[in-house]
Amino acid sequence: MRLCPITILMCAASFGAAQTIRLQADASNITGLVTHVHEDIPVSAGPFSLYYPQWMPGAHSPVGTISNLMELHFHVNGQEIPWVRDDVDAYEFHLKVPDGATELKADFDDVQQPGGSATATFARVSWFDNLLYPAGKASDDITFQASLKVPHSWSVGTALPIDHIDGDTYSYRPISLTRLVDDPIITGLHFNRVVLRDSPLQEMDLAADTDGEAKVPEATVDKMKRLIAEEFAYFGAHHYDDYHFLLTFSAYGGYTGLEHNESSEDGIGPNGASDSVELGYLVCHEFTHSWNGKYRRPKGLATANYQDPMAGELLWVYEGFTEFTGTMLTSRTGFWTENQLREAVAAIGALMGSEQGRNWRPVSDTAVAVHDFGRGGDWGAERRSGGDYYYESVLVWLNVDAEIRRLTDDKKSIDDYVKVFYGPPNTGPIIKPYIFDDVVNALNSIAPNDWATFLRSRVYDVDVNGPMEEIAASGWNLVYTDQPNERSEHQYHGGSKGLHFSLGIDINGDGDVSDAIFGMPAHSAGVHAGMKITKVNGKSFSMEALTDAVAAKQPFDLEASFDGLTSPIRILYTGGLRNPHLVRNESKPDYLSEAIRPHAH
Repeated sequence: MRLCPITILMCAASFGAAQTIRLQADASNITGLVTHVHEDIPVSAGPFSLYYPQWMPGAHSPVGTISNLMELHFHVNGQEIPWVRDDVDAYEFHLKVPDGATELKADFDDVQQPGGSATATFARVSWFDNLLYPAGKASDDITFQASLKVPHSWSVGTALPIDHIDGDTYSYRPISLTRLVDDPIITGLHFNRVVLRDSPLQEMDLAADTDGEAKVPEATVDKMKRLIAEEFAYFGAHHYDDYHFLLTFSAYGGYTGLEHNESSEDGIGPNGASDSVELGYLVCHEFTHSWNGKYRRPKGLATANYQDPMAGELLWVYEGFTEFTGTMLTSRTGFWTENQLREAVAAIGALMGSEQGRNWRPVSDTAVAVHDFGRGGDWGAERRSGGDYYYESVLVWLNVDAEIRRLTDDKKSIDDYVKVFYGPPNTGPIIKPYIFDDVVNALNSIAPNDWATFLRSRVYDVDVNGPMEEIAASGWNLVYTDQPNERSEHQYHGGSKGLHFSLGIDINGDGDVSDAIFGMPAHSAGVHAGMKITKVNGKSFSMEALTDAVAAKQPFDLEASFDGLTSPIRILYTGGLRNPHLVRNESKPDYLSEAIRPHAH
């Protein structure tokens, strides 16, 4: 049944705003991929409904893992109470509280999927996955007092304020549901804690597969300290009481990056502590989100609870400006060299310029359709990547910086906008929503201009010409050579050892074609997504053989199979390997180098 507004109000009336839900999460068997959750929920008699969170902040999508909720039971005074799932919203549960009841006890198991956020030696614990909350209430108006039991001898990292520790059980102070969901935990056997700054407290909480992998080289610690200094110099204020980098380095725990106001979840491979390039990219991006995305958040993403749908139109600011700032910070902090930064910008520009989907789809639409992000699949260039609001926005914001500098004769830059929009005064973790006009007004306060048209033409309008203008405005030109790009093979898809920008093909090491761009040599010859290349010039396929054939600058032959049929394909392309790079345009000011200049002294 679908509850009418009157019924929702009745449900909400049975839970008082001043009451506190006690939540106990027993993750002592997390290595067996099971967490048992128990809640004591204050109630009064009558119909009552509970939600399992659905729309996850940071994911901007309805990705709640309701299928992982098992063994759901409710009790009042020792008597089990039947429940029914809503017949439209699978994340909502209805029940009737009997007369005289003051407390409802809820129990369920949250199971992890193998290869996910729990391994034999550590786990990432998200409260989002481990609670039910009353329907009809805003998350700010619901108070939880949570505790977590972890495996024996495991340590814990989180920004949650601790009340007390009893053996392996960590109990936390009462806090709003909003804050609780925004404060995840990492726990592990091989754990390390590195304090980066005392006031406000900022630290690395690190779990890994082994003790050795949990150790952090001094060079990495120095760069993390520089990151904190650079962020403060850039924004001019902070909006957290303390901050925890929740780092997991593992061959089994998977890659992750998720922002929170007072922490970030950053997970990469087993040698992550010494992998300056990949670690730097991840932490620079996620730390920036504390200001952009968590403190300042688009109104459409600042929903009242975790059931209200999110509107992603301004993700080109939320994620796009974060990607711009995070990318610039990799160089300012020393995680990347200046050349690696320029290679990343070149890779973004080339990739965005090669997408045929820009002929019909603006950047803003990739943000509005964020719910489809990650589903991906084949035909990426024709469809536009679900992440284009990340990557092309890097170039848009680089262009904004160049325009501010041009308009003010280099007296101001995007730094001035940042301090107006995200800066002082210092605050604790709060949300300050904004709309498009707020962005425009802040830019106009720095450098009067028709910023609304400037931004709409680059983000909301179809732009068939590609992002060349944005790169050129920064004092650099995009060129192609046969030399590899340092970043396109790693951070940005579409590298394929020079094949994406030569043949117009994305292909893996087994010969499986995921994209053949319309009008490019491979597609013109008959290659399409879903094919499997089996031979190159009569020999068994290998990536090396295909790369060598392209590099030879001579026509060559392929054999490809599709749905059991094998076809010969003649490739007439003779242009060789093409990889993107930036070269300096001496006729214009070098605004890109200014954007990556260190700010902290």
